[in-house]
Amino acid sequence: MNEKENLNKVIKETIKTKLGAPLQCWDVIAIHFDKIGSIQVEHGILDQYRKKFKWNINLEKILDTAYDALILTDKNIVIRWVDDGFTVMTGYQQTEVLGRSPKLLHGPNTTTQSSLFIRQKLNQQKAFDTKVINYRKSGEEYLCGLKIHPILDSSNILTHYLALENRLD
Repeated sequence: MNEKENLNKVIKETIKTKLGAPLQCWDVIAIHFDKIGSIQVEHGILDQYRKKFKWNINLEKILDTAYDALILTDKNIVIRWVDDGFTVMTGYQQTEVLGRSPKLLHGPNTTTQSSLFIRQKLNQQKAFDTKVINYRKSGEEYLCGLKIHPILDSSNILTHYLALENRLD
């Protein structure tokens, strides 16, 4: 199967799984091409990281979960990459957050307890879900659902964390 056929197959499967039904009209599918294209870019960028750092994960299974935004940090919790959904959700451009901590999203109502819980779970190097009050660049508060996956390399050494985020309010 050549690259174009493979991409078409992935797009068809993505449409089926993300939209839940076959499409009957080109007008309906046209509005979803941007999302489908960004999913392919996200998977491609993360696959590059997977190869470079020899990640020992099932990336497809992780990304099959619904999310609004993705954040990739290194093991020191420094942002290395975010997807376009992150900009939509937070108002921050990728260039504004690279090299910074995700704590830049915290604000007055982000509790110390939730920050400590996240730190404790990160130290355990096991996937977990939680909720936290975050803030958009504009200062607007929102409730954020997090699914954080530690990423280990082929030697089982922690290299990164991948956070799947959903705006819950």
